[in-house]
Amino acid sequence: GLQVLDPAVRRKIARFYSDENFVDSFEETLGEYNSFTTHYADSAEKLRHLIRHGPLSFTDMQERPEMFFLAHKLLAKRMCQGFGIRFTVQYNLFAGSILGLGTPEQVHMLDTFQ
Repeated sequence: GLQVLDPAVRRKIARFYSDENFVDSFEETLGEYNSFTTHYADSAEKLRHLIRHGPLSFTDMQERPEMFFLAHKLLAKRMCQGFGIRFTVQYNLFAGSILGLGTPEQVHMLDTFQ
């Protein structure tokens, strides 16, 4: 079954990153999602929900990199497979490319896309 982070581990991670609200919000947004039993279409919908309603923005890679890396750690503890690939492509490849190579106007458009 799905293993959610132990509360003690969550507090330790949150103290390290000084943002327990981020951890709670990220975990709440993911809910009981399990990449091993979820259809790929539902995985895509969960990612859309995370992008639109979750605590991680496309620009966090640049503005709050510690939250960006924390999100990856939280995902690694909970799931892999299709959702992990979708998450990495959306945030790392798509948003990361715009942040690294885009004009200021294009970077500003990330908020619109999200």
